[in-house]
Amino acid sequence: MKKIILFFALTNLLTCSPIVNNEDIEVINLNIKDKKLHRFFSKSSYYRIKGISDEDSSSSYKFKINNDMLSLKLKDRFISGFQEGVLFEDSLAFYLHDLSLITTKALMINFNTYKKKKVNFLPLFTKENLELLKNRSSKIYRLDKDGGLIKHYAAEEYVSDLRENINEIIFHKSTLLNIEKLKGLNLYPKGYDSFLIIHNPITDLYTLLPDFNRFGLEQNNILGIVLNLINVEQPITRSIQDTTILSGLINIDKTTNFNNGHVVFKAGAKVYLDDDVDLIFNNCTVFFDGLEELPIEVVGNKNNSLVFNDSNVGIDHSSFNNLSNFDNGNIKLPSAITFYNSDALIKNSKMINNLKGDDYINFYNSNFSIENLLMEDVYADAIDSDFSVGTIDNLTIKKAGNDGLDFSGSKVMINNSFFYKIGDKALSVGESSEVTLENSSINDSELAIVVKDGSTLTSTNNLLENNKVDFSVFFKKDFYPPPYLNADFVDLKNVNLFQKGVILQINILKEEIKLIDDVESLLYGKTYGKASE
Repeated sequence: MKKIILFFALTNLLTCSPIVNNEDIEVINLNIKDKKLHRFFSKSSYYRIKGISDEDSSSSYKFKINNDMLSLKLKDRFISGFQEGVLFEDSLAFYLHDLSLITTKALMINFNTYKKKKVNFLPLFTKENLELLKNRSSKIYRLDKDGGLIKHYAAEEYVSDLRENINEIIFHKSTLLNIEKLKGLNLYPKGYDSFLIIHNPITDLYTLLPDFNRFGLEQNNILGIVLNLINVEQPITRSIQDTTILSGLINIDKTTNFNNGHVVFKAGAKVYLDDDVDLIFNNCTVFFDGLEELPIEVVGNKNNSLVFNDSNVGIDHSSFNNLSNFDNGNIKLPSAITFYNSDALIKNSKMINNLKGDDYINFYNSNFSIENLLMEDVYADAIDSDFSVGTIDNLTIKKAGNDGLDFSGSKVMINNSFFYKIGDKALSVGESSEVTLENSSINDSELAIVVKDGSTLTSTNNLLENNKVDFSVFFKKDFYPPPYLNADFVDLKNVNLFQKGVILQINILKEEIKLIDDVESLLYGKTYGKASE
């Protein structure tokens, strides 16, 4: 049975915990007096204090009891990327859609020289922490006792698309595992609003997670009632069932779903999509097998998109034209070509003139490799990589209306690439991304390289010419650690924007760097760059 840390159970702190030698355990060293510990963990509500705080040389820590749960909030320090969570005796994990397994992190808290405790830190499921956990924030609900849905958060583009009752939504099957985990903890919700119902805008499915600030030991049957209210997606067989071969001149006049299949576009195929026609691939292997002398063409007419879910995709000697972002009424995606939980290899290809949408390509929680790709006349962003891992070699982006490459929570290596006339940021490296850029050129663009929000960029042997801003390194969201730039050279004769508190390592530097207080106030169309829509 899992055990939660309760204020009356923590009297165990009054005895020394055994010393644990484990490099994977983070250590917090505090100096809290015994008297304050006794009062904080006292069973008496009259004697007990509500919280305790302490700090070390670099961070501050605040402990608080919410109902029967012990929470920890940090400042200037991160535990597995998070600053706010709850503490458990044992390790545990919860699922977020089909994106990530949320696990605890082992901690050794030395309250003082004699009182210590090994615990497990689980991030609270706040909107900010959910973003760190790969969730694209769209809609978050709480639950009313009659099955009604109470808006907790809604992004601007989803305000007009809110649901009123739990029977109107479908849950991802991982929600059942989360509920079983809660049952095993012997924790009980304080009310129906003790849950967060989180939307995945890519699949239109939901996941239920606990708000542990509203859980305790008082027994009730709320969890069982909620379980009976939930509608879960129907299971889909994972076996490959058939093979579809597409060749010659192909006109597609209605949206086509390929499920659990093997799909091959043969060399020389010309695919024309009628108005409002999409190609959707679920759990497929898909090959666009073009040849240099017989390339494949995919041409949209109006409102056409390609979506790859849980698929393996190979694209060779193929061109894509006149595509738009996916929107079927229930699901609205930002990209014309979407890879979700997929593996993709794109080489010797062209993607030209998308008509609308935030991105031409979006990799989401995917693995990808790009070799010799031309993207030209892009409506907004060329490539958006969210929580993905990839390599890019010999990519050319010419004339993008917004960003060239936009990274969030991704790890990507870029080599031998060229960016020309990018309307906003040629490279936007954000939300704890790790990006390496080598042997590449960025010319005639608004901002060449932007690094923010806990991200790291390593820049080696790159040529930046005639850009309004070469490097911009700054803080945008305060729940990330400082961004880090490692560059072999920065030309300080050009405009560079470095905010106080960022981390810079520059090998060749001929002048002293000037740090400024607020970079963001100069960006997003105010002085440099484009305004966010």
